[in-house]
Amino acid sequence: MLKENLVDGEDAETQQPSTNREPLEVESRRGGGKSYDEFSDTEDEESVYLMDVYETRQKYSPLSYIFSILQTIILGVMMWQCGVAPLNINPMVGPYPDGLNHWGGKNGVLIIEDGIFHLVGNVQVQLDMGAFFEKEWGSLNWLIIYITSAIGGSILSTISKPDIVSVGSSGAVCGLFGAKMTEVFLRCCEPNDTLQERAARA
Repeated sequence: MLKENLVDGEDAETQQPSTNREPLEVESRRGGGKSYDEFSDTEDEESVYLMDVYETRQKYSPLSYIFSILQTIILGVMMWQCGVAPLNINPMVGPYPDGLNHWGGKNGVLIIEDGIFHLVGNVQVQLDMGAFFEKEWGSLNWLIIYITSAIGGSILSTISKPDIVSVGSSGAVCGLFGAKMTEVFLRCCEPNDTLQERAARA
């Protein structure tokens, strides 16, 4: 009888879940990697904000900075060559429309901005969310989405308003957010049973 109790005790002991699990390393946008154990000790597993947990493909985002620097330099050169147009002609505080046409107009949507206000808005988004998307997707995927979105926006602008000079990287930036929304929609269709699986897909 005593032997049976001991055997039962050993079985009960072996059936207990192991607490020595391997920590799952994830990367937080708010800073540094965080292990699964740290999440479990500090927060309830069901209340972890997975929007702060991402897996990135690379550490840096060079293309976001290259495009932003290039756009800034070209706008400065255009304003130096062509002068600054009055606000009733260019309310974005930039060069005359002739100067925009001279630099390519709709054909230069990736590198031409029509004024300081437009430049600041686009560059701010590119260096914030655009740079993060590049880290998450990789530079090649980011570049494909960025260029195709800019071309698509330029074509749509040409069809809808052929007589108006339309420049800027707004179409490319909006394309990045459109790609992200598509990714979010597709991931919502995936099963998310455990915290480990959700963190692996985040």
